[in-house]
Amino acid sequence: MSTEKNSARRKYVRRSSAKEQKRHLRMTFLCIGLLLIFAAVLLVYKTGQLQIQKQQYVTQTEQLKAEIEKEESRKEELLRKKTEVSSDAYIESEARKRLNYVHKDEILIKRKQ
Repeated sequence: MSTEKNSARRKYVRRSSAKEQKRHLRMTFLCIGLLLIFAAVLLVYKTGQLQIQKQQYVTQTEQLKAEIEKEESRKEELLRKKTEVSSDAYIESEARKRLNYVHKDEILIKRKQ
């Protein structure tokens, strides 16, 4: 009996009408079309996101380059200052101003306040 049912089902599947086959084909194409449209929309959306992210990276890169230039000029200024403060003339002038140092043959005169 089960073989009779299986053969009947096969006959039913084989006997599907041309209309049903066309409908099935249309539904298949419709599904494929919708999937392609979805993929295209997703691709456009992701491309837009990547462009926004790229612009953010470009802006951040420019800001970092400007900061690097600023820090390099600060470094140069500090190196100049280091050279200046390590000179004997600077050390002597600061010792005279702040510590009231004088040479052996000099006399220190202070004003009354």
